[in-house]
Amino acid sequence: MTDAKTGKEFVLSWLEANNSKFYPFADALWSFAELGCAEGRSSSLLTKLLEKKGFVVQREVAGMPTAFVASRGSGRPVIGLNCEFDALPGLSQGLCPDRRPVVEGAPGHGCGHNLLGVGSIMAAVSLGEWLSRSGLPGTIEVLGTPAEEICVGKPFMARAGLFEGIDAIIDWHPFDRNGANYDTCNAYFSIRYHFRGRTAHGNSPWEGRSALDSGLLMVHGIEMLREHIPPGSTDAANTINYTFPDVGHE
Repeated sequence: MTDAKTGKEFVLSWLEANNSKFYPFADALWSFAELGCAEGRSSSLLTKLLEKKGFVVQREVAGMPTAFVASRGSGRPVIGLNCEFDALPGLSQGLCPDRRPVVEGAPGHGCGHNLLGVGSIMAAVSLGEWLSRSGLPGTIEVLGTPAEEICVGKPFMARAGLFEGIDAIIDWHPFDRNGANYDTCNAYFSIRYHFRGRTAHGNSPWEGRSALDSGLLMVHGIEMLREHIPPGSTDAANTINYTFPDVGHE
């Protein structure tokens, strides 16, 4: 059982026979709905699952309590699978298709992050089973990347060298159809600017300084910059995005 076709058939057959065993884990992550860098229960559940499936787990990697790397097998190729499990603020939702928060304003999963981590682990386990049965060399690494929604986990893990030596990364995302493609990814920067103003009485507004106006001026400059970015640049216009969090909050 060493040819590629047989390997694919084995994996698909294994997934069909075992996928329902992973559903409760996805449901549990949905109910935990933990924000980035605070996914304690989610990370613990996933790492224990990986250990039961024969993976050696390193916890709290890259200085992050909920980040982990789990490996199974030996030799090359080294195949990595990203594992995401963080929730977003304000998206609390029951298990129903209409908008029905469990707790109004509480965190909830967006983009299927309760599925992403569990699905990657299911795929990793199936590959690990294939390697064990076929006798082929190869290492499967599951990279538990916390706080993906706020762009924290992967940069810190990359800085710690945890992606080095991996021959290929398999990533996935829920979509309206099934498909696969080969792609490469450019690095990017996520920067947060803080603007602080000065209040003034309504009768003397010239004494004040508007933090919001400062922010608006900056993003207006970004919009003016877009037309001067050459096509194909790694700073392509559609990769410059911004948002105003916490406007008006204390």
